[in-house]
Amino acid sequence: MASHAAGCGSKAQVCLSRLRISEYSGTGIGPDHRARLSLVETASLGPGAAGESCVQGGVPSRSTMKTRTIATLVACSFLLAFLQLVAALGKPLVAILCGGLLAFLASVLLRFFEVDFENAWVAPCVPICSSVAGVAIPYFAVGRDKTIWFAPLAAAIVAALMVEIRRRDSRRCGLCNSRIGSGLAFNCPRCELLACENCWVFERCRCRLCEQNHVPIFSPDGRWWDKQFGPRSSYGRCQLCLGTADEVDLRVCGKCGRPQCRECWDSANGQCSKCHWIVEDLPPRLRDFMAAPNQPERHYHT
Repeated sequence: MASHAAGCGSKAQVCLSRLRISEYSGTGIGPDHRARLSLVETASLGPGAAGESCVQGGVPSRSTMKTRTIATLVACSFLLAFLQLVAALGKPLVAILCGGLLAFLASVLLRFFEVDFENAWVAPCVPICSSVAGVAIPYFAVGRDKTIWFAPLAAAIVAALMVEIRRRDSRRCGLCNSRIGSGLAFNCPRCELLACENCWVFERCRCRLCEQNHVPIFSPDGRWWDKQFGPRSSYGRCQLCLGTADEVDLRVCGKCGRPQCRECWDSANGQCSKCHWIVEDLPPRLRDFMAAPNQPERHYHT
């Protein structure tokens, strides 16, 4: 696996040399509306760099992420506790205001270092625990006023308010209405709804609703089909649904000449099931989910 990954380029990649993922190509959208995961495919199933399917911008290993997360949490907690300690050595009001400020500062630091938690209520523990540690040291060591213990309470209140505001403003899946948060999401190219991982059909590059209702994405105008595939084939069968030329509108692949009906071309997102040729005039919203087609000279069969 390591040798295959090295052949795919200098970027962090994970290459699947014997697993075709052409159906899974696409771009996942993170909470910041930026690409979180990009899947692309190549035309060959054999081993070697030129014929491998790669996950570009690969996700770091779990152990690396865990170590990085722990180190970030320790560093942030130490900094926040130090700030609370300094504030607690002054007036109690300053310590309380600092406790509330810690919640905001912790949120900024965790977002800057891209530390995400599956449970949204875990993040407030960082400023609260830091505030408790920063208050406990001067209270027990120097004997400060008891009112400085309101600082952790202020941190808890502000952190809880920030979590609730973030939950209300967080993205929701357009199908199941669940909160997506920092999870992977996709804009469906057919209905343009935002779909979570559970409502996304990866092998079809569409949401579950469009898959169930067979929502088309290509133009119904016959002139568009004539331009992309040439005239309708008058003989043969669709190689996917086995419909005859008399029953369905057959169009042949621009590379290998394999006939497929319009419905099957649409269902496959304009990609040939045999040679993986892709129709040239893809809708813009579908283009990000398909690998860049290598357009050969066309030959039509009528």
